[in-house]
Amino acid sequence: MSTRRRPPPVLQRRALAAAFCFLPAWVFAQAVPAGDWRSAPASARIGYETLTLPGDERMGLVGMSYLVQVRPGLCLGPAVYGAASGQRGGFFTIGADAALCTQLAGPLGLQAGLYVGGGGGAAAPVGGGLMLRPYANLLWDFGPLRAGV
Repeated sequence: MSTRRRPPPVLQRRALAAAFCFLPAWVFAQAVPAGDWRSAPASARIGYETLTLPGDERMGLVGMSYLVQVRPGLCLGPAVYGAASGQRGGFFTIGADAALCTQLAGPLGLQAGLYVGGGGGAAAPVGGGLMLRPYANLLWDFGPLRAGV
């Protein structure tokens, strides 16, 4: 029988979320030579989606991210998600996004990635605060703007 105590699950989740938030910054520092980070391609993204929570409760979620292309095809950056509709006003998470960013043909592009963050609020019944959100966005480039699904 072991006398070693395991950290509570909440601390494990927080440590995991902190590690995933730190990782993109470390990769960015390694991938972009000093002084060249200002010339790396970047984009800001705002999106809206509707989620169904346990108990058939619906919540509208607004997400914002700022992705920097640190290597050809690899985009990293901070992101935040928050409740915009439903009964969970005050719910938010903050974390990091990592995505594969590529142009498919002409102005048509694809972003496929993973958001890892932590947060909560509004007594949301979604677990201990860790949010993992895989996604795929099909985007059309209009020059200064891109729109997609």
